[in-house]
This record gives sequence, C-alpha cells and structure tokens, in this order.
Amino acid sequence: MLKAYFLLFTFIKQYVIIILEVGTMKKKNVKLEYYVIRVDSNTNQIKRYNIFYNGFIDELSKRMKRDNIDNKDKLKDYLKRWAMYNYWSKCECEILVGSLFKYKEEDLEKIDIWYQIEKNLDMITDYVINKCQIKFDK
Repeated sequence: MLKAYFLLFTFIKQYVIIILEVGTMKKKNVKLEYYVIRVDSNTNQIKRYNIFYNGFIDELSKRMKRDNIDNKDKLKDYLKRWAMYNYWSKCECEILVGSLFKYKEEDLEKIDIWYQIEKNLDMITDYVINKCQIKFDK
C-alpha cells in the first residue's frame, strides 16, 4: 500500500512539474497599470481608468496553467478574449469623441474601452510579459 502511494505521489509530482514548466510567472505581487478614458457616471466627467483590476494577476496565473498558455500568441489571444468579455460594447464605457466644431451627432465617433485596448493589444501583451516576468519555453 505504501508503494502505491509513493507511485501516485511521484506521478502527481511529475504532472505538477510539467504544468509549471509550460509558462511560469516570476512575480505575482505586481500592480499592472494601463489607463483608458471612461466617463464617471456619478460626476459625469471623463476619468482615467485602469483596466487591470486587483485579481487579474491571480486569474492570469490560473488561466496560464489551465489553458496551457505557452507562447506569446496564446497570451495575446487570452488577453483579447478577456478584454472583450469585460469591456466590449458596454454602454457605461462608451463616449462620443469628435472635433470641437462638430455640431451633429453623426460627425462624432463612439469609442469604448475595448476600442482603446484593441489598438494597443500588442503593446499590452508585451507589457504584461515584461512586468510579470513571464517565461515561455521554446
């Protein structure tokens, strides 16, 4: 019976090592900051808003292990799906932007937080990799 437990522990230990070697994060106590513009509905003013909330690093660490994120492209795809889920087409995140001398609503452009993230997704991916010190095996 003791031998069976030892074999099971050895198997679990090897399995855990394989999972950890897929993609490793050195720093977990990092504050990620990427600011976008958003309207504060309480004060009706445009404010800077950090898209990375407090639990993002833990969520990313779990997802990297669970979804086998082992390269930059998979991480970029995960960040894209995460941002779309959290910020895409939400009316509280939308603002109209245009020239000072535009008088018609049709001349203004509607942007939201996802629109601001989408244009900078490559830069955000590099920022997350560098700030969290994510190492991918090649």
